[in-house]
Amino acid sequence: MLKVDLDTLFHRSSTRVDQDSTVVRDHLADGKIVRWRELLDLGVSANSLSAMIRRGDLDRMEWGTYQLTPDLRPDPEETPDVEDDNMYLEQFQEVIPKAPNAVICMMSAVAYHGLSLDVPHQVWIGIQHGRRPPRLDYPPVKAVKWRKAEALSLGVETKSFQGTDIRITNLERTVTDIFRYSSNLHDPTLPRKVLKTAMEKPEFDREKLADYARTFSVKDRIWQDVEMLDLMGGAPQSHHASSFPAGYQSNGPGIA
Repeated sequence: MLKVDLDTLFHRSSTRVDQDSTVVRDHLADGKIVRWRELLDLGVSANSLSAMIRRGDLDRMEWGTYQLTPDLRPDPEETPDVEDDNMYLEQFQEVIPKAPNAVICMMSAVAYHGLSLDVPHQVWIGIQHGRRPPRLDYPPVKAVKWRKAEALSLGVETKSFQGTDIRITNLERTVTDIFRYSSNLHDPTLPRKVLKTAMEKPEFDREKLADYARTFSVKDRIWQDVEMLDLMGGAPQSHHASSFPAGYQSNGPGIA
C-alpha cells in the first residue's frame, strides 16, 4: 500500500513539473532573462523550478535571475525583435535584469545612437534617487541618480534584445543629458560634438530637443550651441528653418 502511495505521489510530482516546465518554456520562449519571483507569479512551484535547474532546462544567470538553457533558447537570427546591427544591446542586456527599472543613458546612449566614436568602458544607467546601482563583475556600471520619476520616462524608448526589454534615452534626450551632466565627462567639448552629430541625423527632432532642454533646465546652454552650429552650417539645411521652435526660451519647471 505504501509503495502504491509513493508511486502515485511521484507520478503527481512529475506531472506537476512537466506542466510547470511547459509554462516556463512558453514564457521564456523569446530568450529573455527573468527573476525567480516572476516565475512563481505564473503559478509555477518552487519545487518545479528547482527540478528544472537540476535537469538542465534553466540556467541561473545571477542570484535570482534565470534563462532557458542554450539548447532551448531561440536562434537570434530567427527572433524578429533582435537588433543585431547594434553591438551594444548585448552588453546592456547583462545589466538590465539586475536593475529592471534602470534606463540606459549618457555615454552608453551616445554610443548606441552613433553620436561619438568613443567606446564607453562602463554601462551608464539612470536610476531613481535613493536606489543602489547593481553590483556586477562585468560589465562595470556607472549610475546617474534622478530625483524625479519623470526623468525615468520622459524621452525614454524601449528596445528588445533576445526577449529582454531595454529602456534607453532617445536621440534628443541623450543630447539633453550630455549637456546636463557635462561636468562628469572627460572631454568638455563632447556636448557640442554630440549635438552636431545628432543634428546631422535625418530623424533628429528639434521640437523634442527643445521640450527636453526646457524641462531639464539646460535650454540656454543648448540653444547657444544650436545657434552656433546653424550659423556654421553644422546641421542639414532642412533643419535650419528656425534654431528652435517658437517659445523655446520660455521658462518652465525643471526636472532633476
